[in-house]
Amino acid sequence: EHLIATIDRLMPEAVGIARRIGELKELSGVELESARLLTERLRAAGARVDVGVGGLPTAFRATFGSGLPRIAILAEYDALPDLGHACGHHLSGTASTFAAIALMESGLIAHPPAPPLPQGGGETVNDFSPARGEGEREGVGGSLIVIGTPMEESGGGKIRMIEAGVFTGVDVALMTHTSNETRAAYRTMASQAFRIILTSDPKEWNWRARNITDVLVDVLTVLRIVENRAGVGTQILWAIPEGGSQNNVVPSRMVIDVGIWSYDEIMLARTIERIRVRAMQAAEQTKVGLAFDMYEPMYLPFEPNEALVAE
Repeated sequence: EHLIATIDRLMPEAVGIARRIGELKELSGVELESARLLTERLRAAGARVDVGVGGLPTAFRATFGSGLPRIAILAEYDALPDLGHACGHHLSGTASTFAAIALMESGLIAHPPAPPLPQGGGETVNDFSPARGEGEREGVGGSLIVIGTPMEESGGGKIRMIEAGVFTGVDVALMTHTSNETRAAYRTMASQAFRIILTSDPKEWNWRARNITDVLVDVLTVLRIVENRAGVGTQILWAIPEGGSQNNVVPSRMVIDVGIWSYDEIMLARTIERIRVRAMQAAEQTKVGLAFDMYEPMYLPFEPNEALVAE
């Protein structure tokens, strides 16, 4: 009952912050104000807040309590180009943040005073491991950690943070995401984003020969054919961020931004290779260069923890 009362008390403030982040619509990697809104509130609640973790300026790690277990709640807060917060990260990131604050302010988690932040601010902290068994005063012992994970819509933020050791020592990671239904277990799809870059020398253009625009159309056809053959459970999305300026000017560079989603990471890898082979074939016998830019790491499927879900 005390926890519910705490949540009710915090709700108006949480809604206000969520609305503000929703208005900001900050894109992946530049969520500066959104991260500031969340970290300032966590710091005010008594958390030790480290900003810039994992080498990402808008990532953060806020720690309440100490010792084991170390339970992390993940917060997302980046928006989509053009659509803003269509995925609802302004809601889910704020919900994760205030879930931790509510647990602390309701007294359910033991929380010794946080150590002072390093001087200068904005430091990336490499050792996030609190001392074991310290300061259990009231409530349940252990560490409650809010990890701010930027670059979710683009850039592979969580993967970069894992590789940098930000999640080292974490026993359990939880997160919430907006949806049209409520459920405890959700298996996400594996995904990979990459660019197919076409280049040509305008001086080599011949109206009787296949040029860069013809190759672009052929590659788009390859994407659709490969998707159809991959079957149910694999989807290919694409956009053309660089497609030329006007119809009577043959561009020297054209770019297709591709995203592949699949419930099977093996099928995902096979699909990428099929696209690579067939796209290269489309450019053969032309003077068009074709290159792949795997600008984002591959996301593996998110596997729910069945034991936690059962609880």
